[in-house]
Amino acid sequence: MEHDACRGAREVCVKLQTAGFEAYLVGGCVRDALLGIVPKDFDIATSARPEQVRELFEVATEIAPSEAYGVVVVGMDNNRYEVATFRRDIDSIDGRRPKSVEFASLEEDVARRDFTVNALYLDPVTMQLIDLVGGLDDLDAKQLRFVGDPTERVAEDRLRVLRAVRFKNRLGFDYAPETEAAIIKASNRDYLGAISSERVRDELTYMLKHSTRAESLKDLDSFGLLGVFLPEIAAEKAVEQPEEFHGEGDVFVHTLEVMRHLPEKPSATLAWAALLHDVGKPSVQMIDNDRRIHFYGHAEKGSVLTREILTRLRFSKKEMDDISWLVLFHMAPMGMLQMRPARREALMRERLFPELVELYRADTLGSRFSDDAKKEKELEGVMALWQEFRRRPASERDRTLKDIGVDGNMVMRVLGLTQGGPAVREALERLNIAFLEGKIKHHEEAIDWLKDYKPKTQSSKDKSNPND
Repeated sequence: MEHDACRGAREVCVKLQTAGFEAYLVGGCVRDALLGIVPKDFDIATSARPEQVRELFEVATEIAPSEAYGVVVVGMDNNRYEVATFRRDIDSIDGRRPKSVEFASLEEDVARRDFTVNALYLDPVTMQLIDLVGGLDDLDAKQLRFVGDPTERVAEDRLRVLRAVRFKNRLGFDYAPETEAAIIKASNRDYLGAISSERVRDELTYMLKHSTRAESLKDLDSFGLLGVFLPEIAAEKAVEQPEEFHGEGDVFVHTLEVMRHLPEKPSATLAWAALLHDVGKPSVQMIDNDRRIHFYGHAEKGSVLTREILTRLRFSKKEMDDISWLVLFHMAPMGMLQMRPARREALMRERLFPELVELYRADTLGSRFSDDAKKEKELEGVMALWQEFRRRPASERDRTLKDIGVDGNMVMRVLGLTQGGPAVREALERLNIAFLEGKIKHHEEAIDWLKDYKPKTQSSKDKSNPND
């Protein structure tokens, strides 16, 4: 556990202890170290009051956003540590975070924590471990158990039902029976509606970015939490799909398989796009007279629903734009081998194509085709095209018509047009196709192409003027 961040945390504790205060590492860093996982973040609990911490670390201290929680952020050796005074929470009757805290003893600080495995305190100087709630036994048993009365812990902060699902799967544990019972009891929309959308969003994102995302989604479903927070995903259950393309099962089963085939550490954008890529299918499913199943327009419908879901969860505009774009175009790479070179080139130049191709790969691997050999051949072909594109110099991949001096004014000048309009747009579009296909490489070739250019639609100097 001894690395730069750990050494810095130890130094903070040493300074607090030298000044006469208790100071311990607490929470996830202790838990992970005992499990053989290298800790990333180090939280410190102390008997020192916030003003005493600030005085002791006057030069390197930043006050945390909420002074009411008794937390001060201390900088040490380019690392930052949250130093929290022992406390007990008060006024958390609405199931949100407490409105304020009272400074208290170590024993009371332990009692306010969520799970026993997160309530272990370690003195990094003496290496004494303090366990007042059986956290070590639960680590050995690989069991997730609330501290004290599970119903009270959930009532204090109802987000803990989601945190329980995340920790259980991230750690590879089982739920203690009383933990499972408390989650089931809390799993209804009225009770959990007090949780802020932002906190739900963040907790779900943590789950989706972790490699155990499919298992977390299954747990959310089994507890009824999926229907509370993501009813559109719960609606995918029992929605049949054509067996020749989806022998794995219904839309929900397919979604779980796609989540399993994502990269181990996907971006939040990719993880959410994978979860939502088929969210439009339940509302557009059509079964024809021959019992064939179709999902016409499901990508378009899914993109609309994606925006609604992400708006509800308070995502930023950019996040909504990116994720809904991936959902809208999630099938586009499927036809890349048959696309015109220019269209294929334009698609691979899209900013989000690296995410799109990973989504396509997971979508393909998460589908069981009747002709798996054909599926695999197409996937290999698409990935080969993408790898070839990535091997090109960046200057070539990013090159546009503007780089060879072509724009609307140049087109108007060569074609003898007096102003812009549909004729100029059409010429630029067709010129760009030739450019992307490699038929035009420099300015002079663009001029020659334009001199020979014949518009598909009638066009002239007069026709280009909308006022005539």
